[in-house]
Amino acid sequence: MADDSVPIRDYVDRRFADQDRAVAAALAANEKRLDGLNESRQQRADEIQEYLRRNEYLAAQQAVNDRLDLMAKRQEEDRAVVLRIQGRFIGAAAALTVFVSAVTFLITRLTLAG
Repeated sequence: MADDSVPIRDYVDRRFADQDRAVAAALAANEKRLDGLNESRQQRADEIQEYLRRNEYLAAQQAVNDRLDLMAKRQEEDRAVVLRIQGRFIGAAAALTVFVSAVTFLITRLTLAG
């Protein structure tokens, strides 16, 4: 039978070397993972810089609201003008109707009298 025995010193040295390689490989893998995480964090930070800030949104929204309020006010003013004009036309039409009726009445009276 062959003697496969290895001196303890060689065995321990080999085990330490194997462990050192395993630790080095784990550290390299961890570095790679951390580099990926740092890259993701940086990308996220860059994206966040592009987001609209709350105060910018509120200022823009207030400007839109102000314009909408102005448009609503102008629309109400225009509606009031249209209603005034309609009222004047209705009044003029009523006056014209009364005038035509009076003239028709007078013509009819003068025709019957004559």
